[in-house]
Amino acid sequence: MKQPYHRGGVILISLAAAGTAQAQPVPVNLNTWTAESYLSVPGFPNGVWNVSPGGNSVTQAQNGQPTFFYSDFNALNTEVSGKVRANGSGDDDFIGFALGFQPGDSTNNTADYLLVDWKRGTQDFNFGGNSTPGSTAFAGLAVSLVTGIPTADEFWGHVDFPQNPNGGLTQLARGTTLGSTGWVIGQEYEFDFVFTPTNLQVFVDGNLELNINGTFNNGRLAFYNFSQANVTYSAFEVKDIPPEPPTSTPEPSTILGLGVLGFGAFCQRKLSQGKKSKQDN
Repeated sequence: MKQPYHRGGVILISLAAAGTAQAQPVPVNLNTWTAESYLSVPGFPNGVWNVSPGGNSVTQAQNGQPTFFYSDFNALNTEVSGKVRANGSGDDDFIGFALGFQPGDSTNNTADYLLVDWKRGTQDFNFGGNSTPGSTAFAGLAVSLVTGIPTADEFWGHVDFPQNPNGGLTQLARGTTLGSTGWVIGQEYEFDFVFTPTNLQVFVDGNLELNINGTFNNGRLAFYNFSQANVTYSAFEVKDIPPEPPTSTPEPSTILGLGVLGFGAFCQRKLSQGKKSKQDN
């Protein structure tokens, strides 16, 4: 179980005693989600996402191009949790998620979203069929900014090649403990995401792995695979979290703290004045 999330260095705690209602997680029905893939290259077809009859899980079946399965809700000011497992396969490529993804971003020159991906093993590769050279994908968990329309080589190495003026990737951070550790075949991992306009936190099995600040666009949550077949995402839930307060308004806890300090200083002054009056008498 993950700890209460932080925003701007302040721990946010639900004040039930003050009448603040805490949103409850809602199960996600994956039958309402949509698949989208980047253009295929030789040997790497588009993704195929097969949803279970009840809509509780989805399995991506192809070893192919970067492919997404995106939600019917926007991800900002939400907390999302669920499980992912790469099933019996000898492959060692990418599983992951996107936040702020917009429908049509695979062909959108102004796309701007966050990609959280996890590679099992380090590997050099050149996909060919495009203007960019090959790159190295390093084992481990990372978060990157995706802009425009990257090539497969740019997705692979988290790079922004000058040969492709239409887009690229910029790696922002690697996991605290999983930054150079790959996922394990057949092992199920629980992911938790807390996503606000200025902060993204990613927990894996209850451990905070990624925590980045910035200015983030709204958009969908998406599951992500690249060159990795037979990956299952299941048991996802979403709940709303309180919007970030205006930057000019202090946190209630700060106001309360200042009030307590001010009252303490007032009492101390009155006590000192009383002692001084007795001494003068």
